Amino acid sequence: MENWTVDRVSQWLNKNGFEKCIPRFKDENIDGEALMKVNDDQLENLLSVLNQDGIAKKPTQRTKRIFKAELE
Repeated sequence: MENWTVDRVSQWLNKNGFEKCIPRFKDENIDGEALMKVNDDQLENLLSVLNQDGIAKKPTQRTKRIFKAELE
């Protein structure tokens, strides 16, 4: 995972149900190395998605737990 490109991280996000987060990960240039170093604050920012009104919706604790579990 550490050697993954940004595109490979995007594929992983899509496979694991985080497809709405792909643009944010790409904008932040998150590759495998960066993904492995993401802290909780960064993760919350990366997993936030815009609702229909353009307001960022923060991820739930459950979503963050699922994401972290998929990393292992």
